[in-house]
Amino acid sequence: MYRVLSPDGQLFAYKRVEIRGGDDGENLCESYINEIKLLQNLKGSPYIIELLDAEVDRDQMYIAMVMEVGEIDLAKVLQKQMQLNKKTEGGAGGSGVSSLSPFFVRMVWQEMLEAVDHIHMNRIVHGDLKPANFVFVKGHLKLIDFGIAK
Repeated sequence: MYRVLSPDGQLFAYKRVEIRGGDDGENLCESYINEIKLLQNLKGSPYIIELLDAEVDRDQMYIAMVMEVGEIDLAKVLQKQMQLNKKTEGGAGGSGVSSLSPFFVRMVWQEMLEAVDHIHMNRIVHGDLKPANFVFVKGHLKLIDFGIAK
């Protein structure tokens, strides 16, 4: 995944995957085709990362996707908070997330639940819900990585 700059100065995420031959390559290709179709169906949702363009080139054996860019994923936010807690508590232990603002926690939970509800209302099961698959985009949490979704 790369951050790329458009000619008009907008920042996007660019993902390019090289496909190997054989069954592994075909399975990988089908997984990305499935992800592209799901993201196209969910286009315009405020809860799902937006796919702007995609190309599947079986002759050149690659898949390319251009998406809106996220600033940071939820796993990294939680990890940074745990590190901050360890510094301020002098390594006293504990869960490491004790100083998360209840307002932040409420906002994150609400946006996570809205994202999951939205995909379920569209009869999609994500299959890999974890903090790393939620990214902040302009202050709002969005769900990413529909590679194994059904």
